Amino acid sequence: MDAGNPTATSFLKFQAFTTAVVQDQRIRTRLQAALAGNMKRGEGPKAFAEVVDSEFDKAGLTRLKSYQIENIYVTNTSLAYGSGQMSKMLEVSGDFPYWKYSATMDSHTRPDHAALHGKIFRTGDFTFWPPLGFRCRCTAIPLTARQAAQYLKNAMPDEAEKQAIYASLSSKEFVGNKQQKYLEWVAKQYEAADAETRKLMDEAFDRMKAEIKASDPAVKPAKTTAEPVPNPDDQDGIPAELRADGEYLKGSGIRFKKEFFDLIDKENPIRLVLEKSDKGSYYSPGEKAVHIANTKRADRSNWLKQSVIYHEFGHGIDWQRGLRSSKELDKMIRSWKKELLKDQDCIFRWRGKKVVRKLPRIEYISYQLNEIYSRIKKMDDATLAKRGITKEDVIEQIVSAQDTIMSINPEYGWGHTKAYYKRAGMRQAEFIAHAFENAFAGNTVFKKYLPELYEEMVRFIENLK
Repeated sequence: MDAGNPTATSFLKFQAFTTAVVQDQRIRTRLQAALAGNMKRGEGPKAFAEVVDSEFDKAGLTRLKSYQIENIYVTNTSLAYGSGQMSKMLEVSGDFPYWKYSATMDSHTRPDHAALHGKIFRTGDFTFWPPLGFRCRCTAIPLTARQAAQYLKNAMPDEAEKQAIYASLSSKEFVGNKQQKYLEWVAKQYEAADAETRKLMDEAFDRMKAEIKASDPAVKPAKTTAEPVPNPDDQDGIPAELRADGEYLKGSGIRFKKEFFDLIDKENPIRLVLEKSDKGSYYSPGEKAVHIANTKRADRSNWLKQSVIYHEFGHGIDWQRGLRSSKELDKMIRSWKKELLKDQDCIFRWRGKKVVRKLPRIEYISYQLNEIYSRIKKMDDATLAKRGITKEDVIEQIVSAQDTIMSINPEYGWGHTKAYYKRAGMRQAEFIAHAFENAFAGNTVFKKYLPELYEEMVRFIENLK
């Protein structure tokens, strides 16, 4: 939750509690103000629960159950944050003319929300802006025109598909422009309220106006124009062997992204050498050349065929720009090493029983990836093809995720050797190369198990000029 978001916290004072358990309007108004303050200070659900208990005690009412309070907290803060984010999106629509729906995609994700995962919408089209239900954990990711162009055209639904999506939603009351809906609701509530409640709402209105006025920057940034959508047929700057009709792709249907190769210094081009042997791919700083091995693995996996190019040329870009020495990168790796070493409750199955143990998060994620790796090895291609991915692609994405884990902390994961990672700068170099993979080839497995790290790595690459 974005504690301190003035648009979200101010708006929260006027939204309805999306639950039937709080019937008294005066208590609801007080709790709305309390929740807005809680969110602004970043206090969390425990402090809010104490306020709820206090208000119900004052009113002589039976306290709510803990799960009811949690439902109020999660749903309402999510709605408020979504509304605040919606306002910010409109302010920067020139830079981010699109947004992507992102579901958590785990066993708790509702099917109708999972169906929206990855769909692209134009900024201003907030029909399916999250949250879309009680305790919805989905988010919206702003996209530049260039980023949006990287997705398939069918990621942007047409009107017929939007109608089908709407029909499938279980909580249709959450659909649409949340700000407008709740402003209409507030007007009706104010009209029907008694004098005491109107006074409370008037006070909240004044606070909201003051907060919004205080949050406005003294100088507003100049409006920017949207980036032109890149032409997928423009292959200028891409090595001839890597173009659609080039030797490397061999009719695979893969298209490399021009914006990646635009990151290479034009005054110091990086050569490509396609090897005939299978002795491993690498970047040679002395030769200023990328060597790509002729591997059967790449023939079996289109994802690896793409990612190895982004990975090895990514090493070259790192050498040209000195990325591994950047303070931002060092801070990112250090903070993630610390974050992933935190213990969490981990669930295992042992002789048919559920066992809960505390383990560092990094160890548990590596364990989960190993479990998937073992299961995938035994599955047939047809089963995975129904999910839109090949068996070999999943395997290679797991390998990449495990090696990224090892680049953060060589005590976990697998890929390169521990001796390799003891060499100065190698952890940073591999982390960067995997970041290029995530940004330009994508990694579904990585994104599912380490979503926050995945997005941060992609942002790091997107911020390169």
